[in-house]
Amino acid sequence: MQNSSGYDWPIYYADTVTMGNPSSETAVISLWSNKDHVEDQLNDDHYALLGQLYSQSYGIEILCRNLLANNKIRYLVVTGIDLNDVSPGLINLFEYGLNADNTIPGTDIEVSDELAEHLPALNNRITVVDERRSNDFTDLNDTLKALPSLNSKGDEVILDLPDVVQPTRFPTDFAGFRIRGRSFTEAWHQTLRRILLFGEFNPDAQRLTAINLSIHVKAITDDDDALIDAVPRVTTSPTTKEIDGETHTMIHHDTIEAWTDLRGIMQAKKPPVTITAHEAFLDEDDIKKAIEAAAPRHKHDRNPDPHGNILVRVEDNAVKLLHCNQRGEVIDEYEGTTKHDLFHHVDAYYKVSLIDHALDIGAEIQKALTALNNDHVDYEQDNPLSIPTATPDHPKSF
Repeated sequence: MQNSSGYDWPIYYADTVTMGNPSSETAVISLWSNKDHVEDQLNDDHYALLGQLYSQSYGIEILCRNLLANNKIRYLVVTGIDLNDVSPGLINLFEYGLNADNTIPGTDIEVSDELAEHLPALNNRITVVDERRSNDFTDLNDTLKALPSLNSKGDEVILDLPDVVQPTRFPTDFAGFRIRGRSFTEAWHQTLRRILLFGEFNPDAQRLTAINLSIHVKAITDDDDALIDAVPRVTTSPTTKEIDGETHTMIHHDTIEAWTDLRGIMQAKKPPVTITAHEAFLDEDDIKKAIEAAAPRHKHDRNPDPHGNILVRVEDNAVKLLHCNQRGEVIDEYEGTTKHDLFHHVDAYYKVSLIDHALDIGAEIQKALTALNNDHVDYEQDNPLSIPTATPDHPKSF
């Protein structure tokens, strides 16, 4: 597909999106949800482009650059699961513009000077349609079909890719057991699992103990209320700390009983709350209950890696790794052509800190190398390899 200036569109990362109807004025972003799953449920006549949006900063920069390059696109439909908390920044960007320091209102996401210069014109052209309320993407067809047709608007602008800015330090985790929960229940279950997996049993005290825990609770949900209110309140001496303009409650206990006391500590505390403990333990009588409560989480309940995210691409006869921090900013690039080189870079420079993330990136690197070494295989992160059927002219080389 070409824009009115004759450029192939989209300009950037065209291999990661699905093209639909060239006459459509709508782009669809499925956030973390697999775009192939969304594509299966949509009529491709209703959209010009369908893509995903993984990262808060870099992804928004790329999306806006592609939108600037085609003045025919008048609608941006946002749908899907938002695992990396990208959508607030995206929607606020188009609804409110930018603060004086180029940050998106309500977030700490900062956009480049180049994008900030052209954002008013883009906001004047694009209408955001928020369709995050449902995961039944077939419902989107009626919404897309009902969008009224508009004329092209404004100038088309071609910007270079944003610069990669090396940070003073890379994202990292803290010593000991760092536990993060979007709700108290999630954080509590993670705490129980850490003690059950890594605690040491003291037969004299009849308790299972893990040391050096830092437990961060982002919010209290309705389900948390019943869990917390079912136990006696525990006396605490909290302090508060301002972090990025947000008040955090900080609580420290030298020793904490995890089954009951941890719930009692949370009563009347305003999240976000961080609880640190030199020792967290389970009494022997509570271990069986903790095992039942801390059953493995659902496969979709994956926490973001504090070391950031890794985007894997195949380009320029190499496998490229883009390391993004928690805000979605690209902070490092690395290219390699062998599994040893790529794995070594990820390991030596502490690119991942969670086991499930390491397994995922290892599999993606292997898939990317397979595509790199086979001309007829296409690679796209998080999707199965596209392996053509063998023919006499193109036999498989696997």
